[in-house]
Amino acid sequence: MFLSRLKQDAPSHIDESCINLPIANIDAESFQINGAEASFLVTYLVGKAGGESLRVNSRVRFTANRDFAVPGLGPAGKGRHARYKELVVEGLQTYESIYTKKERVAIPRCLFPAPYTPAIPSNVVLLRVPAQLDDELQPLVRYMNGVPPRDEDSFSRMLYLSASTITTAGFGDIVPLTKPARLAVTMESILGVLLAGLFLNAVARNKS
Repeated sequence: MFLSRLKQDAPSHIDESCINLPIANIDAESFQINGAEASFLVTYLVGKAGGESLRVNSRVRFTANRDFAVPGLGPAGKGRHARYKELVVEGLQTYESIYTKKERVAIPRCLFPAPYTPAIPSNVVLLRVPAQLDDELQPLVRYMNGVPPRDEDSFSRMLYLSASTITTAGFGDIVPLTKPARLAVTMESILGVLLAGLFLNAVARNKS
């Protein structure tokens, strides 16, 4: 879904230097999130001598929560319709006999158009992500790493968690994720056991 929407928003302009470079296709089904890193698969059809073609599978990675500050466009992600992620393109380095170092840099740059000014190092490849799509990507990355989306009805949920914890019921449908939250839940569960013990002790004394 992310890559499909990314393709729809991709710039239509293609630099003239890209015409003779290999055909490439982005596999939308290969999109993965691992930690803060997102990646997807790109397949190149590289021409060889004798009219043959070689299929090259390249994994493209980028850090989802880190924007690249493009010179001249202001702070990354501030007041812009698009943000840029620095890409790491794997798999092309092994084909030195087919393409020169300059061509291996040009291939991914042709596939991912961006404002490549002289101020940007020649080995940097950028992915243009619409700001709205990037805003949707960030919660997805947090969710994939075990941080659920924020619930507007958080007070009632936390009251429910507190009650199930202090009574030592511990249903397990809500779990603390951060260290401070885990410490608070641990202390509350211990407090619940102590309060229950004091209550039973008071009842026993009254009956005796």
